[in-house]
Amino acid sequence: AWYAVWLLVLAYAFGVLDRIVLSLLVQPVKADLGLSDTQMGLILGPAFALFYTLLGLPAGMLVDRWRRVPVVWAGLLLTSIATLGAGFAGAFLTLALARMAAGAGQATTWPACTSLMADFFPAGQRARAYGIFAMGGSIGIGMAYLLGGIAIDLAAGVRASLPQLLGGWREWQIVLLLVGAPGVLVALLMGITVREPLRRGAAAPPQALLKSIGRFFAEVRINGVALTAVMLGAVANTMVINAQLSWLPTFFERTYGMPAAQVPKLLALVGVPCGLLSAVTAGWVLSWLAKRGRDDGPVLVIMLQLAVWLTFGTLKCFMPTPELALALHVVTSLSEAAPLP
Repeated sequence: AWYAVWLLVLAYAFGVLDRIVLSLLVQPVKADLGLSDTQMGLILGPAFALFYTLLGLPAGMLVDRWRRVPVVWAGLLLTSIATLGAGFAGAFLTLALARMAAGAGQATTWPACTSLMADFFPAGQRARAYGIFAMGGSIGIGMAYLLGGIAIDLAAGVRASLPQLLGGWREWQIVLLLVGAPGVLVALLMGITVREPLRRGAAAPPQALLKSIGRFFAEVRINGVALTAVMLGAVANTMVINAQLSWLPTFFERTYGMPAAQVPKLLALVGVPCGLLSAVTAGWVLSWLAKRGRDDGPVLVIMLQLAVWLTFGTLKCFMPTPELALALHVVTSLSEAAPLP
């Protein structure tokens, strides 16, 4: 079972890498395809997020009714192939379509992986399994920056060693090939070696689904204002964090003239340890608040995270030196995993 968990963590990590890598390549992609900042913003944000969001609920329903292992590896395979396809993009539309496909593939990861872990382990071991999986997501962005930086370093060497095959390719295209290919291998390995576990508990009949939907809308009618406020807060959080993560590498390149291969390594140096610490402390903070009778702990944590990112995330964009900007990035990264528990 632990073998399967580590493969799920790898699937999650490569999904994050596929999502982040294009933000490391904004400048060369813009130059080669003649794109504006607005077009790149649409590709980095809505093109991916729209399909990821809209397909989240159907993916969850599919997980409830079908085998989960094929859902995970098929989603990773789609995401990885979309990343490979982005390397062949020659215009805004084809690159946007590749990002949409990547978002659709990643929509399956979280519901399928969490459902699988519930059946791989008895109740007493699930917390540790979930913790490892969530921790992988917490440090995943930092690792994505690191692996993306390594891919950028390797791209020129790969092209030089295969002049007949890749001589006419741009380095950003080779980076996308280097990033997308391992995900295909992990997906195939998962499909071959991981068996579907037996579901624990009886499957809910269709009538139960209808009743749960009815209870949901009844709850919305009673607590609609509070629910709307929480959802808007979560949306604001996601917008602020994803916008900064998408454009932060480009910000360091444009503002401070840093080399494209150096930026992701610096961000990884911050992201991995801070993401790990954030994942560990987030659960502790919620437990501390719960012991003091604060049932609104999760809402308070989300509010604090949004305040931290709005304040320090904005300030780091106006720092005169990259060192000061990176120091403020440490502060925001420490709250990165706050909403996960």
